[in-house]
Amino acid sequence: MRLWTHMSPKAWEVLQRTGKLEASRDVIAPVSKVDDPRMMHAYEWITRKMNISHPPIWAWPKDPGGLEYLRGSMSDDVKVEFEKPEGETFLTDCESWTYILRNLPIPTKGERQEQERREMENRYAVFDDTFGKTQEEIEATWEGVLGRSSGKIQVTVPDIKLSEVISHELPSRSTLERKLNEALGF
Repeated sequence: MRLWTHMSPKAWEVLQRTGKLEASRDVIAPVSKVDDPRMMHAYEWITRKMNISHPPIWAWPKDPGGLEYLRGSMSDDVKVEFEKPEGETFLTDCESWTYILRNLPIPTKGERQEQERREMENRYAVFDDTFGKTQEEIEATWEGVLGRSSGKIQVTVPDIKLSEVISHELPSRSTLERKLNEALGF
């Protein structure tokens, strides 16, 4: 499967030097600005589902340069195009993943309609979006997230090997100059 991902220049250096890149738990929090333990719970859940001992690497079956919801946050990264065997890819639904990140159940159609109705009645009220479900019941709703999509597909992979890389694109010179100027206080 042809995929695209973005990685920091440091991660690109590691991939070039060692021939293989795996994400680590230490990398997720600083990059994602994750302070919420519910988000780490989501990464631990998908790691268990993928049967790997480290967090996955996120990728997309389309060039992320064309995906509006990813723009901006990755302009300083190295864009990498790579080919991964189908058996090593785990498709996930982007919309559903947002529920998992917030440790919420993926609502059924009826629950979604109920959410919308309540929000229309009182848009300033705070609602229990767990629908009274236990943690076990919440995680049971996540089971269908692997391999299905509402339109925006994302893919998790356990690693990227240098031999799988088709092409890469380094940040532009102007981006690097801007980062240097910011670091120097100009």
